[in-house]
Amino acid sequence: MKRQTRMTDGQGTTDGGFTLVELMVAMMLMAILFGLALPSISDWRKNLFFRQTARQMTGMLGEARGMAIKENLQHMVVFTPMSSSYQIFQGNQSYNASYSPSAGQSKRNTPVGVTVRTTSGGTSTANVYVQFNPNGTAKLKSPSGADSDNNISVNNGTKQVYLITVAPTGRVTLQKN
Repeated sequence: MKRQTRMTDGQGTTDGGFTLVELMVAMMLMAILFGLALPSISDWRKNLFFRQTARQMTGMLGEARGMAIKENLQHMVVFTPMSSSYQIFQGNQSYNASYSPSAGQSKRNTPVGVTVRTTSGGTSTANVYVQFNPNGTAKLKSPSGADSDNNISVNNGTKQVYLITVAPTGRVTLQKN
């Protein structure tokens, strides 16, 4: 294979390559493109925490429902917005149960900046108890005993990002707002 060369001033040959100016221009273009991409990468990373928390909460609700059906005992997931935590509790009987923390289930906390609220508007800071019965049905209650609106909200502090809805049939859905 023959190497291509070019003539310079008639004094000899040089190999083809990039000049220092060409390298500097290419590096500047790369820096500009990286600078443009950085804000979208940071937004994506921030939204990852909200998505991950919402999916973990939805997964825990599904797990509690499955455990209630499998073990023929009531199970409850308690959401505590003031401490941004949630946990599964196991009942001691099929209906009208007393609850204790479920074996192997520790309290989970949400990442910093992710807040949990217990209404579709994402404003209530009252605890919510999601009770699953052995037949798979669900009921949301507040500490006062009043029924909830069946929604749990994952917020970024000021605005609702995800909404988790628990239907009376036990179906758990997650939607992004």
